[in-house]
Amino acid sequence: MARVAFPAIPCPLGAARGRSPRPDDGDRCDHCTLDRLDRAQSSEAGLLIRRALDLRAALKLGINRTLDDIRADEFHGMLILEDEGEKLDREQMRSRIP
Repeated sequence: MARVAFPAIPCPLGAARGRSPRPDDGDRCDHCTLDRLDRAQSSEAGLLIRRALDLRAALKLGINRTLDDIRADEFHGMLILEDEGEKLDREQMRSRIP
């Protein structure tokens, strides 16, 4: 999987470490959080989440798929994403209530 391109960002360990000048060219500090993100997205679970997100987007765009076309783990991932999105919505609603 290709690295995610981000603009230069401050090092998460503080200003003493400076900035990763071009985090997308491999010139990252030893503790760069972008490396952790790359590893997570490239893991089996990360790739499953990506497939579930892609399927969900395709369905929202009106692309027709049946349950026979969707693997069980991808469907389960879509259910988890939906549940987590609903939880986030509820939390945001609660935080708006004075």
